[in-house]
Amino acid sequence: MRKYLVSTGMWLSMAVLTLGTTLPLISCDGDTGSDSSGSTRTISITTTGSGTATADKDKVASGTVVTLKATPAPGHAFFRWTIISGDAMLALPMESETTIQVLLQDVVIRAEFGDPTVEDPGVTVGGITWATRNVGLPGNFAANLNDGGWIYQLGRPLAWTVVAPITSYPVNYPDATWDSTDPDTSSGWGENDPCPDGWRVPTAEELGTLIDGSKVKSVWGTDTDTGTSKPGFSRTATESIYIPGRTFVDLATNETVFFPAQGYRDSNAKTIGRLNELGQGDAVGMYWSSGAASSSFAHVLNFSKGYAEVWPKMVTMRSGSALSVRCVKN
Repeated sequence: MRKYLVSTGMWLSMAVLTLGTTLPLISCDGDTGSDSSGSTRTISITTTGSGTATADKDKVASGTVVTLKATPAPGHAFFRWTIISGDAMLALPMESETTIQVLLQDVVIRAEFGDPTVEDPGVTVGGITWATRNVGLPGNFAANLNDGGWIYQLGRPLAWTVVAPITSYPVNYPDATWDSTDPDTSSGWGENDPCPDGWRVPTAEELGTLIDGSKVKSVWGTDTDTGTSKPGFSRTATESIYIPGRTFVDLATNETVFFPAQGYRDSNAKTIGRLNELGQGDAVGMYWSSGAASSSFAHVLNFSKGYAEVWPKMVTMRSGSALSVRCVKN
């Protein structure tokens, strides 16, 4: 669960809030209790991007809980709520419909929208800002947090599906034949980096922060409302579904990022990009870095539903295999 700092008055006494907790009202003299002035607090909403946002009340007494609702314009997505000023407890910042408890000051809150194919709010875990979604088609993000997106051979321009039958983009298979050779990793991704503008494939060192136990922990899925570990559980703003995946949690901030486990395609010519290790029980996540291990192998993040002391881990993989890509901010 995420933590947020909320000021408690002009003296900027700070309290750390964990989502799902309740904080007693705090008066300016440091005592807890109701607002002695009886003043009415106002709630103002601003937006960025294309969409509308409303509150079910715009003038309330201190301590009142207000419901917020954000509606993206067609072709756009809601990203998050951000408190711009004032004292308030925000329940679920990434949910389009959530609640906020107004404390001792007027509140200004912003609803952020964007084009989900090329924009992403990003989340900082392990000191690295990660996209919240995998890469979809080249230069685009996947449609939602749980979507595994498309997979890529290292440095090659074609995107491949992770479902049967095999399909490629922008030239469809079999017109675009599966290339079973291993591209030279020394060339890296270059102009074929599939990440949208402003993002890139992570280095091996950046990808490795997700297995640094001093900064990050991980679970095989997580219930973001309760923190209870559940196999393959991931939550979006609109639904809760069970899919394979691993959630990485920043130990300092409790910020989280979810990586789907959708398997990969083998580089072997005889199998024509055979799908490997898909499904709820034995699903594996394989994610590229830009770091070369040799001329035909690169460092990748590998995880599954394995034991905590074994998974996740950094391994090497043939560059002709097709794996998932999770971008980092430039």
